[in-house]
Amino acid sequence: MSGHRLPSLGGLRAFESAARLGRMSLAARELCVTPGAVSRSIRHLEQELGVTLFCGPKRALCLTDRGRELATVLTDAFGRVESTISPYFHEVAGALQLSCPGTLAAHWLIPRLPRFQRHAPDIPVQLTTSNRPVDFQREPYDVAIRLAEHPLPDTTRISQLFPEFVGLVVSPNLFKQDAEPSLSALSQLPVLCSRTRPQLWALWAKQQGMAEDRTLSELDHFYYVIKAVKAGLGIGVVPWQLVMEDLEQGELLAPFGFIRSGHAYVVARRQIRSARVERLCAWLVNEAKATPLPEEPCLPVHSGQHQ
Repeated sequence: MSGHRLPSLGGLRAFESAARLGRMSLAARELCVTPGAVSRSIRHLEQELGVTLFCGPKRALCLTDRGRELATVLTDAFGRVESTISPYFHEVAGALQLSCPGTLAAHWLIPRLPRFQRHAPDIPVQLTTSNRPVDFQREPYDVAIRLAEHPLPDTTRISQLFPEFVGLVVSPNLFKQDAEPSLSALSQLPVLCSRTRPQLWALWAKQQGMAEDRTLSELDHFYYVIKAVKAGLGIGVVPWQLVMEDLEQGELLAPFGFIRSGHAYVVARRQIRSARVERLCAWLVNEAKATPLPEEPCLPVHSGQHQ
């Protein structure tokens, strides 16, 4: 291109791969060439740039300072290019990759996905589960559902799904028929929590005026917390969308209702628009709008306050 002085793209790609993977042989395998071809491309790149990128013996090569600097920039640049180009491939064929936290996928998304497949049979969806922060440069998914506890990357577009409500749930089997669970009775039971969100107990307990410093029994996911609460092993503070059907079927009780956690679930995708991605996201937003929300309790006025 006029005005741009760039070395061989093949040399840059060979160097980035070798620097990232640490070995010429691994770079050769990734690029589907021979180790000798990778080595020659890197030597040619060094000649073009007039700098040394690797040093040391052939079987124990190390990056020079200039090589380390260039590798960091190239890995980021190639990642951005790959992330930008990826949606164009998905316009042609292949399944869309949808990432969602595991328990939300099990209790909310999976029961609804067949409706999308009937609505859009030309857009197959492959589901993966993850709670990790959204990163379209390093992860293969096209769409990610997440709880927006932390700022999302500026390179993403997001749509709101629903606000998060949390409440204390308990098994009805722990109480006599028609008996109303009381705060004093519940305070004697073990508190179960998800290792990913242990702070929810303190949030709920503070609003109820209960002790926030209870000893918590941590389980890996909300899925296990819900199972354990159903089995009568304790009480837990969990999001509404994960237990609304259990409450409707009488398998769980939420005697004190649900409160807002201050966070919301969102659906995220890349800045570049893809028609298929947008159809999936629009459907998710509509499904979220059709999902009922709990009634918010009228909170008691604390002593010292006036109505």
